[in-house]
Amino acid sequence: MTASTPVRRVFKTLAALLTIAFIWSASASAQRFSITPFGGYLRIDPILRHDTQFNGFYTISSSHEELVLSNANVFGAELALWRVRGWQVYLDGGYASSRLRYRYATSIINAELVGVLPPATTEQIRADIAKILVLGAGLQRRFDFLSLGLMPKLGVGLTQLQLPKRNDYCTLGSDCGDRWDSRYNVPSVVLGFDLRSPSFSSVSAVASAKLGVGRLDTSGFPDHPPPDSFLYEAPSSRWLYTRQVLFGIAINL
Repeated sequence: MTASTPVRRVFKTLAALLTIAFIWSASASAQRFSITPFGGYLRIDPILRHDTQFNGFYTISSSHEELVLSNANVFGAELALWRVRGWQVYLDGGYASSRLRYRYATSIINAELVGVLPPATTEQIRADIAKILVLGAGLQRRFDFLSLGLMPKLGVGLTQLQLPKRNDYCTLGSDCGDRWDSRYNVPSVVLGFDLRSPSFSSVSAVASAKLGVGRLDTSGFPDHPPPDSFLYEAPSSRWLYTRQVLFGIAINL
């Protein structure tokens, strides 16, 4: 899957924010860098979850299809440039190893035999390891909250889903390979906040929570539907939510 126009816009925005950081570094007399290695937990919505049902004159057919990535541990770092008035420009990146699970199940039964005979069913299951890359950039501002530093943040992000793909072929020459693309780039808007402990020798503990909301392109799924798809195609796009809970150590330089 090639990068779409929204993806290019995200990269341009990241570059613009990085340029702002360098301009602030050159023009401001009172600012500091902070580097925050972090680890935490990433939760991601299903890539696809699609149900169909067709009540025909002779048969009742239904199907259930889902492609999900398991919740995973994520590790990365954040770089921030901040000024004395509390504003910061931040760039961050994280990497996670996840588990891919795909399930496609169908059911068909004679409409006159409902409750008399069990339906005829099929099921296809696929599992593998997948990788997730999360990048972000934006602005945040520090406020004093009790003895802690509270830092709301607003930015843009890019979630890259790296999915293994098998390209198998059936005996009759039709494509029986995986229906998904090997890579999905999902631009998103990111909201979150940090809680920072009082600094000790320029080091402070950080707890962070982030929510990313983006639009995932699943238009490739209808191109090669699996057998017995009942003529109902999956949606061409869906909202994708990512949630992160992170813990790290901020080192002020």
